[in-house]
Amino acid sequence: MNDARNFQFGRSAFRGAMILVGTSVGYAYENNVRTDTVSHVRASVVLPEMGYGRLEIKLPIGTEIDEQLIGKPVDFPDFAMRIYGRDRGGAGLSCTATSIRAAKG
Repeated sequence: MNDARNFQFGRSAFRGAMILVGTSVGYAYENNVRTDTVSHVRASVVLPEMGYGRLEIKLPIGTEIDEQLIGKPVDFPDFAMRIYGRDRGGAGLSCTATSIRAAKG
């Protein structure tokens, strides 16, 4: 049987535009406890064609996100989504990309 954690999905798994709604920093965890070490930049997007579902995309530390992109469609080079199991049951999504840019068109 395949383990769901081995599957990786690309941008085509999500229909329509990704609209940037916010940014924040993410922190490293050690032994399931958050540290004070910033480990990534996080871009929050909504998916209008998928009921305005929200995704958090992890970007490399130091990635600069133009504030003028908030509220606009964006693209993520090398976008990848993985599924993971949660300790208390259920599944979660982990989305990563190498950068962010304004969507074409």
